[in-house]
Order: sequence, then structure tokens, then C-alpha cells
Amino acid sequence: MTTIRTVKRDELFFVYPGEHGTFWRNYITELQTAFVLTPRFRKLLDEVFENLNNLQEPGRADQLDLLVLRMLLEIKMQKQQLLESREEQAVRRIASVLTAHFQEPLSIPDLLRGSGLSTRSFYRLWNSFYDESPMEMLQARRMFAAEQLLATTDLRIQEIADLCGFSSPVYFYQRFLKRHGCSPAEYRKERRNIAFAADASGREPLYRKGKS
Repeated sequence: MTTIRTVKRDELFFVYPGEHGTFWRNYITELQTAFVLTPRFRKLLDEVFENLNNLQEPGRADQLDLLVLRMLLEIKMQKQQLLESREEQAVRRIASVLTAHFQEPLSIPDLLRGSGLSTRSFYRLWNSFYDESPMEMLQARRMFAAEQLLATTDLRIQEIADLCGFSSPVYFYQRFLKRHGCSPAEYRKERRNIAFAADASGREPLYRKGKS
């Protein structure tokens, strides 16, 4: 059983099966740390009150249950951030920039500017967190976006290469061919054929797994 005391001095009780008791006891013990009421957590509380005001509507109880899990996760993330050093946080911020701004021309010197990290320290810390290099992470994000655009839009190959941050259509073609063993145009045609066949049979499409 979990109790959440809100700023309005209300109490919410969520009852879970007994076999979940060990998990919750361990989880709550891990969360015994200083807590800051962040804007994101306050937004979750607002969603809780909104659901409470409409509790008679179907599905509201399930939404409240999910919100509680999200709030617990938020608290746990706070603790993790407190335990991380400033250097570790800098590396994770750089990883976030790589994945969020994959369309832009990015370089390691640009990413390190203002981080307080040397190139050597950055790579040492990065390798302790991630199995792929920064550029491999960036290329994987760009390739994923390109695959989605090929499968779901009619944009030209050159436009997709530009939108996804590849330096040129030729470079995009070479990277795509190396990963999938086919050209972007061939990949698009195959995905469209698979989707059409699945739609005609009423089944979920089974996509061909790309080569790594």
C-alpha cells in the first residue's frame, strides 16, 4: 500500500497485490532522500487533482495509478541526479543534445564547449556510460529518423538526408547501404509493399530486420 500526501492535505491510497510488497518496500527505502518540488512534479500533482475531480469517469483510477508510478520515478530520478557528479551530468547533457539535435551539424569540440570537460575526460566518462561512441549514437539517431521518413512520407531522398543531418545525399546513401544492404529507395519500396500486404491481409506488418 502506498500513501501520497499532497499539498492540499488530502491522502490517496493505492492498494496492490500482496506479492508486490517486497518490491514496494525496497523501492520506498531507496527513495528516502531530500525531495524538491520541481515544476514537472507539480504538473503531475495537478494531473492527480484533475483526475480526482472526475473520479466517476471510466479509466480515471487507472490514470491515477499510472501517475503515482510516474511520481515515484520522478523522485528516484532526483536522487540519481544528486548522486551524479557535475562531470557525469555534463556527459549526460551532451548525450541528450546528440539525440535531440541530431539534424544539426555537431562536433565534439562544439559539444564540449562550456562543459568544463577536457576531451580525454569526456571520452573516459562517456565510455563508462555508453557502449557506442558519441558519433555512433548520433548516426544511429539520424538513421532511425531517416528510416521513419522513408517509410511514412513521400519526401525526396535528398530532402530526407538534409532533414536528418547527413552532410550530403551521397554520404547518406553510403551509410544507408552499409546498414541495410539496399538503397534508400529500395528500402522505401519494400516497406511500402510490406505495409500494403499487411493491410490487405488485416495483419500487423513484419518488417525486415536491417543489417548492423
